[in-house]
Amino acid sequence: MTKDVLVNIKGIQTVFGSPGEPEEPIELLTAGTYRKEDGRHILEYDEVFEDIAGGTTKNTVIIEGSSVEVIKSGQTDVDMFFEEGKMNVSYYTTPFGTIEMGIATTGLKVSEEDERLTVKAEYALSMNAQHVADCSLDIVAESKK
Repeated sequence: MTKDVLVNIKGIQTVFGSPGEPEEPIELLTAGTYRKEDGRHILEYDEVFEDIAGGTTKNTVIIEGSSVEVIKSGQTDVDMFFEEGKMNVSYYTTPFGTIEMGIATTGLKVSEEDERLTVKAEYALSMNAQHVADCSLDIVAESKK
Protein backbone atom coordinates (compact mmCIF):
# COMPACT_ATOMS: atom_id res chain seq x y z
CA MET A 1 0.00 0.00 0.00
CA THR A 2 1.20 3.53 -0.69
CA LYS A 3 2.09 6.04 2.00
CA ASP A 4 -0.77 8.41 1.12
CA VAL A 5 -4.18 6.85 1.75
CA LEU A 6 -7.85 7.69 1.94
CA VAL A 7 -9.35 6.67 5.27
CA ASN A 8 -13.05 5.89 5.75
CA ILE A 9 -14.19 5.45 9.35
CA LYS A 10 -17.73 4.42 10.19
CA GLY A 11 -19.04 3.96 13.71
CA ILE A 12 -22.44 2.84 14.91
CA GLN A 13 -23.68 2.84 18.50
CA THR A 14 -26.82 1.07 19.62
CA VAL A 15 -27.57 2.75 22.92
CA PHE A 16 -28.33 0.27 25.69
CA GLY A 17 -31.98 0.26 26.64
CA SER A 18 -33.18 2.45 23.77
CA PRO A 19 -35.99 0.97 21.68
CA GLY A 20 -36.02 1.02 17.90
CA GLU A 21 -33.30 1.34 15.32
CA PRO A 22 -29.63 2.06 16.00
CA GLU A 23 -28.53 5.67 16.01
CA GLU A 24 -27.35 7.22 12.77
CA PRO A 25 -23.84 6.10 11.91
CA ILE A 26 -20.97 8.51 12.34
CA GLU A 27 -18.84 8.56 9.21
CA LEU A 28 -15.58 10.30 8.32
CA LEU A 29 -13.71 10.29 5.01
CA THR A 30 -10.30 11.91 5.14
CA ALA A 31 -6.72 11.76 3.88
CA GLY A 32 -4.13 9.97 5.98
CA THR A 33 -0.78 8.24 5.93
CA TYR A 34 0.12 4.57 6.18
CA ARG A 35 3.32 2.73 6.96
CA LYS A 36 4.33 -0.76 7.98
CA GLU A 37 6.93 -0.86 10.72
CA ASP A 38 8.26 -3.93 12.58
CA GLY A 39 5.31 -6.00 11.35
CA ARG A 40 2.78 -3.42 12.56
CA HIS A 41 0.40 -1.45 10.33
CA ILE A 42 0.31 2.21 11.36
CA LEU A 43 -2.36 4.53 10.05
CA GLU A 44 -2.52 8.24 10.93
CA TYR A 45 -5.17 10.85 10.14
CA ASP A 46 -6.63 14.05 11.59
CA GLU A 47 -10.21 14.57 12.67
CA VAL A 48 -11.50 18.17 12.58
CA PHE A 49 -14.41 19.32 14.73
CA GLU A 50 -15.89 22.29 12.87
CA ASP A 51 -18.13 23.38 15.75
CA ILE A 52 -15.19 23.79 18.16
CA ALA A 53 -12.48 26.42 17.60
CA GLY A 54 -9.13 24.66 17.21
CA GLY A 55 -10.96 21.36 17.39
CA THR A 56 -8.55 18.90 15.81
CA THR A 57 -7.71 15.41 17.04
CA LYS A 58 -4.79 13.38 15.71
CA ASN A 59 -5.64 9.69 15.32
CA THR A 60 -3.16 6.84 15.18
CA VAL A 61 -4.34 3.29 14.49
CA ILE A 62 -1.84 0.51 15.23
CA ILE A 63 -2.64 -2.99 14.03
CA GLU A 64 -0.43 -5.76 15.36
CA GLY A 65 -1.33 -9.42 15.18
CA SER A 66 -4.86 -9.86 16.53
CA SER A 67 -5.11 -6.50 18.28
CA VAL A 68 -5.95 -2.95 17.24
CA GLU A 69 -5.10 0.18 19.17
CA VAL A 70 -6.67 3.58 18.41
CA ILE A 71 -4.92 6.56 19.98
CA LYS A 72 -6.59 9.97 19.87
CA SER A 73 -4.81 13.12 21.01
CA GLY A 74 -5.78 16.76 20.75
CA GLN A 75 -9.32 18.01 21.24
CA THR A 76 -10.10 14.61 22.77
CA ASP A 77 -7.62 12.14 24.28
CA VAL A 78 -8.08 8.39 24.60
CA ASP A 79 -6.18 5.16 24.02
CA MET A 80 -8.63 2.45 22.95
CA PHE A 81 -7.43 -1.14 22.75
CA PHE A 82 -9.40 -3.82 20.90
CA GLU A 83 -8.60 -7.48 21.46
CA GLU A 84 -11.31 -10.07 20.91
CA GLY A 85 -12.68 -11.58 24.11
CA LYS A 86 -11.01 -9.01 26.39
CA MET A 87 -12.14 -5.95 28.31
CA ASN A 88 -9.84 -2.94 28.30
CA VAL A 89 -10.35 0.21 30.35
CA SER A 90 -9.05 3.66 29.49
CA TYR A 91 -9.88 7.27 30.20
CA TYR A 92 -11.62 9.43 27.60
CA THR A 93 -10.73 13.10 28.06
CA THR A 94 -12.84 15.78 26.39
CA PRO A 95 -13.06 19.57 26.83
CA PHE A 96 -15.98 18.81 29.18
CA GLY A 97 -14.20 16.36 31.49
CA THR A 98 -12.80 12.83 31.76
CA ILE A 99 -14.80 9.60 31.70
CA GLU A 100 -13.70 6.06 32.46
CA MET A 101 -14.37 4.02 29.33
CA GLY A 102 -14.45 0.23 29.02
CA ILE A 103 -14.23 -1.63 25.72
CA ALA A 104 -15.21 -5.31 25.70
CA THR A 105 -14.35 -6.52 22.20
CA THR A 106 -16.76 -9.20 20.98
CA GLY A 107 -15.49 -9.43 17.40
CA LEU A 108 -12.40 -8.24 15.54
CA LYS A 109 -11.41 -8.82 11.94
CA VAL A 110 -8.45 -7.35 10.07
CA SER A 111 -7.88 -7.95 6.38
CA GLU A 112 -5.03 -6.78 4.20
CA GLU A 113 -4.94 -6.56 0.42
CA ASP A 114 -2.37 -4.94 -1.87
CA GLU A 115 -3.90 -1.48 -1.80
CA ARG A 116 -6.44 -1.78 1.04
CA LEU A 117 -6.49 -2.41 4.79
CA THR A 118 -9.77 -3.12 6.59
CA VAL A 119 -10.57 -3.31 10.31
CA LYS A 120 -13.97 -4.28 11.72
CA ALA A 121 -14.47 -4.22 15.48
CA GLU A 122 -17.62 -5.08 17.43
CA TYR A 123 -17.63 -4.14 21.10
CA ALA A 124 -19.66 -3.33 24.20
CA LEU A 125 -19.00 0.16 25.52
CA SER A 126 -19.20 1.09 29.17
CA MET A 127 -18.84 4.49 30.80
CA ASN A 128 -17.97 4.74 34.48
CA ALA A 129 -18.49 0.94 34.77
CA GLN A 130 -22.03 1.05 33.29
CA HIS A 131 -22.83 -0.63 29.97
CA VAL A 132 -24.12 2.12 27.67
CA ALA A 133 -23.98 0.82 24.09
CA ASP A 134 -23.13 -1.96 21.69
CA CYS A 135 -20.91 -0.56 18.98
CA SER A 136 -19.21 -1.30 15.70
CA LEU A 137 -16.21 0.41 14.17
CA ASP A 138 -15.17 0.00 10.54
CA ILE A 139 -11.91 1.46 9.27
CA VAL A 140 -10.92 1.18 5.62
CA ALA A 141 -7.65 2.64 4.31
CA GLU A 142 -7.03 2.60 0.56
CA SER A 143 -4.12 3.82 -1.48
CA LYS A 144 -4.77 7.11 -3.25
CA LYS A 145 -4.92 6.56 -6.98
